[in-house]
Amino acid sequence: MRTDIIKTNGFVVSKNILLFIAIPVLTFISAKIRVYLPFSPVPVTFQTFTVLTLAAVSSWYIAVAGQFVYIILGLAGVNIFASQATGQMSLLHPTFGYIIGFLIASFVVSRSLEDRTYSLFKLVMTLILGNLIIYAFGAARLSLLLGLPGALLAGVLPFLYGDALKIILATMLLSSIKRMA
Repeated sequence: MRTDIIKTNGFVVSKNILLFIAIPVLTFISAKIRVYLPFSPVPVTFQTFTVLTLAAVSSWYIAVAGQFVYIILGLAGVNIFASQATGQMSLLHPTFGYIIGFLIASFVVSRSLEDRTYSLFKLVMTLILGNLIIYAFGAARLSLLLGLPGALLAGVLPFLYGDALKIILATMLLSSIKRMA
C-alpha cells in the first residue's frame, strides 16, 4: 500500500502536494499569531513550531520549496510576513534573517529526519538544531542594526523559553504522528 497517497471521499491527493501547499499557508497563518515585545523588533510568533514541524514530516525538497514559495510571495508584495513588510522592503527589515533561517532550517531538519526511523533523542536534537539555525540567521541580520550583543539580547534570549516549549510541543505531536504511521 502506498503511503504517499491520501484517499478520501473519492478524491486522491498526494501528501507531497498537500504539504507543498500547507507549508506557505501555515507559515503565513503562524506569522499572524504574534505578540510584539517593547524592547525588540522581533515579534513572538508560532512560526518556528510550524516551520520545524512541517519540515520534520516533509521531504527536503518539499520543505524547501514550500518555504521558498512563502518567501517569494512576501517579496512579490503579499502581506505574508510577521513584520508586515512587503516586497523588496522586506529585505531591509531587521527580521528578514529569520525568514532565510526558515528556508535553511527546513532543509536541515527534513534531511536529518528523512529516514523516518529516528529516535526521540535525534528528533529533539534535530528540532533544537533547526531552531539554532533560525536564531543564527535572524541574529546575523539583526546584528547589522543592533550589533551582535544587541541582536542576541533582542532577537534570541527573549525567545529561548517559548521556543523550548514549542520544541516540546512539536516533539509530542511528531512522536504521536510517528506512532500512528
